[in-house]
Amino acid sequence: MDRIGPLWEELNRHHVEKSLHFSELIKSRNFEARKKDLISKAKTLRIIIAIDLKENNDIGYCISTINDSGMGEIDSIYIKELYRRNGIGKRLMEIALRWLEDHGVTGKVLSVGSGNDEVIKFYEMFGFYPAAIYLAQKH
Repeated sequence: MDRIGPLWEELNRHHVEKSLHFSELIKSRNFEARKKDLISKAKTLRIIIAIDLKENNDIGYCISTINDSGMGEIDSIYIKELYRRNGIGKRLMEIALRWLEDHGVTGKVLSVGSGNDEVIKFYEMFGFYPAAIYLAQKH
């Protein structure tokens, strides 16, 4: 999991820029805490890493988990900006969703940070639609 740390940090910076109300909170998060959170919540966890073979460089990843009740989640997906719009994210999603299906999940969910609305169209291609709006109190 440590291998995706630098990519996760890039994703976190993206969320800091996009956040409408919680950029300071997001900025304070670190990969070690996120890693612990994922490990503690998941009965089963899978990480897929996309690699630029010419450059021998990690360019993206997708983390999916299954919890104790059998719910599957796309927990985190990220592709470096230079490699976006080439079908890599789509391929990672397809692999992750197939893996969840193969494990007989009871349902599939994902969450999108407020302010990152442009990604919703991407997720809609896979049958994910807004089901609720989760609000948090800002301190």
